[in-house]
Amino acid sequence: MSDVGARTVLVPVDAPEPPGGGWELRYGGGAHSPANGARYDVTSAIDGSIIASLPNADRDDLDRAVDAARGAAREWGSLSPLQRTSALQVYVARLLEANERLGSLDTVNAGMPITYTRIEARAASFITRLAHLASDIKGSTFAEHNGIWGYTTREPYGIVGSILPFNHPSASAAIAIGEAIAAGNAVILKPSEFTSLSALEMGRLAEGVLPAGLVSVLTGDGAVIGNAIAEHPGIPRLTFTGSVKTGRLVLRASAESIKHVTLELGGKGPLAILTDVDLDRAVDIAVGGMNFRGVQAGQSCQSTSRVMVHESMYDEFAKRMVAAVAKVRIGDPRDSETEMGALAFRAHFDRVRRYIQVGLEEGATLAAGGGTPEGLEGGYFVEPTVFTGVDPSMRIANEEIFGPVVALMRWSSEDELIELANGVEYGLTARIACGNVGPGMRLAREIEAGRMWINAANGGPLGMPFGGFKHSGIGKTGDFESLRSFTREKSISIAL
Repeated sequence: MSDVGARTVLVPVDAPEPPGGGWELRYGGGAHSPANGARYDVTSAIDGSIIASLPNADRDDLDRAVDAARGAAREWGSLSPLQRTSALQVYVARLLEANERLGSLDTVNAGMPITYTRIEARAASFITRLAHLASDIKGSTFAEHNGIWGYTTREPYGIVGSILPFNHPSASAAIAIGEAIAAGNAVILKPSEFTSLSALEMGRLAEGVLPAGLVSVLTGDGAVIGNAIAEHPGIPRLTFTGSVKTGRLVLRASAESIKHVTLELGGKGPLAILTDVDLDRAVDIAVGGMNFRGVQAGQSCQSTSRVMVHESMYDEFAKRMVAAVAKVRIGDPRDSETEMGALAFRAHFDRVRRYIQVGLEEGATLAAGGGTPEGLEGGYFVEPTVFTGVDPSMRIANEEIFGPVVALMRWSSEDELIELANGVEYGLTARIACGNVGPGMRLAREIEAGRMWINAANGGPLGMPFGGFKHSGIGKTGDFESLRSFTREKSISIAL
């Protein structure tokens, strides 16, 4: 076990100050205790201490939130895009003023480094961009035929339900809020029960600025309140981000009310390293693409958890990769020098450690990491972990671990590389590291993934769609067509 760059947790975690009205459900323009009185404890990923008691909502709470959202949606949907944009700019200003608090909540709750959560909380500005784009959502006109003229309009669905993941808490909430309300809808958020604090704060900040009931936040057990949102007949539009297993349950639950559903599900992203690449550059892409640094600690469906290296350069690449991950500074996420924080909650921490044990039992070689640095044993910290000698049949090569664990595999021919890259049920993201971009672009056509990078770990132009192929989901997010998907088209014919 390496402790290079480890930073010890020096002081216990203080529970964050609750917002006005306390840690309660937010709907109808205010704070509400759960109808059933049930609550549950939320812990800090830093040291496992209890930092909040949150309401455990059920169907009765959802019914109340839907009733409030229905009236708010009528009022909001009747406004022009310009009027909505003006109101949203005020809301975004409040979110950006609360940037430090939102970032701190994600750090203390989810264990993400404070330097990065401050940046991620600024995703609220994405709402303003969506609001401006919404003015371009238009219908069509059709030439007169037999005395009848036609046109179409695009109208909001009314209420959108959004079930959020435990990673990227504030950014996920901002995107879900932005896409729904910029298009004219009300939104009911169900954040992960493990990382709900920043979403609750964002719900509070909407109060007094947006129509009461336009933004609701319901916390609690996904199997109860998440399922209730998926089933509810008053919610015609639904988005879900999470695992494939839960995504299937969401689809089944939404089938009875025939919802329009967007799913962003898991990933097991390949990084294909071609033979003409500069190895140091390839290592940088592998480390960056695996999201060891930043907010995720590898907890990202976009991570390059399968790295495929030509057999002629495999050993040298592995040596450089091990050296690179040893430099990642893992430690107390409240420390501004920390690059990699903790996993979000105890059950997930245990799950990732079980996968590390599975890799050893399957015969892979643990080349780096695998443990918890000295001084960080009280929290949910796992070192950047690298397995070599990984066979494509192994579980660690096929199943989404969703943690800082990467598998290095060999390839000898381009056909074998393509088979390796496409040999899992997922098709969310992929990366290619190469010298000449021509072969990389040709390979990109063969790899089954909805989002790809060539010679880059992350990033890209604003407005590019994000979404997966195969079991990685249905639909896209982040672009204009995604925003349009929160409206529905109506055809109208008029006899002249």
